[in-house]
Amino acid sequence: MKKALICFLFLSVCFALCAQDNRGLLVTGQNGVKVAEFNGAYALVIGESEYTSGWKRLPGVKDDVAAIKKLFEELGFQVETIENAKSRDLKSGIENFLDKYGYNSDARIILYFAGHGHTLTLSTNNKMGYIVPVDAPLPEKNEAAFKRSAIAMDQFNSWAKTYDSRHILFIFDSCFSGSVFRSSRGERPPAIDRSINLPVRQFITSGAADEAVPDESVFRRQLEAAGRLTQPRAGM
Repeated sequence: MKKALICFLFLSVCFALCAQDNRGLLVTGQNGVKVAEFNGAYALVIGESEYTSGWKRLPGVKDDVAAIKKLFEELGFQVETIENAKSRDLKSGIENFLDKYGYNSDARIILYFAGHGHTLTLSTNNKMGYIVPVDAPLPEKNEAAFKRSAIAMDQFNSWAKTYDSRHILFIFDSCFSGSVFRSSRGERPPAIDRSINLPVRQFITSGAADEAVPDESVFRRQLEAAGRLTQPRAGM
């Protein structure tokens, strides 16, 4: 629960609407004092639903993409979307987005994925999580082809280290690793305000490898709840 609370508070900070003036985007603390300044906020919303190679289709993902896009736009993010991309297009689409915005050190970036996730035990006995594009085969049918098609969490870890933006948040509405996201209301502690100017990388998943995430996404509802904690503010 403590870990989920930290994730929720961090998410609330990432979602915080910045007051905008000619200097850029400002984030203020609980007392109204400026704690950070950014010059851009960008989000990539990915939805994989129309699976073609044995995975169950996820019709609810289309609604999730529309809702999350709307939420991020209301929170001041410039939003791009990718839907039902095949493996090569999905990876290149993510890289193109990060190449466009990720070298801006004063930007806030969110990457949101809704779709299937899967965990494999590798030959080293380590577990690896993957996000699954619409054309990936079932791993029990062809594990090598699955690994070639899916995008491993190691790749996201590499992207997190490669790009320069001060805040990069990866959100996965999928099952592979991590704890279930639970809401908890309250003010963010001063330590978060003190750290908001520092480089931050955060990964949030909606379910662990052995948990089923419903197509009607409860996780999306929690994101919307976090977004509602922050209200638009007048220009500084």
